[in-house]
Amino acid sequence: MLGKFSEQVEINVPAIEVWNLYSTLQFAKFVVEKLPHIAEKVELVEGNGDPGSVLLVRFSFYLIKWEVMEKSENSSIIKLTLDFETKDAENIHLSIANLQTFVAIMKASADYLEQKNK
Repeated sequence: MLGKFSEQVEINVPAIEVWNLYSTLQFAKFVVEKLPHIAEKVELVEGNGDPGSVLLVRFSFYLIKWEVMEKSENSSIIKLTLDFETKDAENIHLSIANLQTFVAIMKASADYLEQKNK
C-alpha cells in the first residue's frame, strides 16, 4: 500500500531565511541531530536553491519532501510531504504516528529560526 501525508507550519521568518537552513547541509546536520542514524540522503530536486525549491530527505522507510514558500516579506510556510510504502494496511497507524516525528523536526526548525531572527 502506498501512502502520503502532508503537513505545513507557518512561521514568522522570511522564506529566504528558512530556505537558507533547509537548502544546505546545515539542514541535514540539523535532522541528524534530531533524528540520529535514520537520514540516508539529502538532495535538491527542484529549483536553484532559492525559496520555492524542493529538497528531498531520504530516510530508511520514507521519502520526505520539504517545500519552503514565501507568504509575505516576513513570513513563510514550510510544507512537509511524507511518502511511504507498507504491505500491512492494518499497521498504517504506525506510519501516521511516525509523521509526528517529522512534524516535530519541522516545528523545531521553525522555533530555531524564529529565535535566531529576534
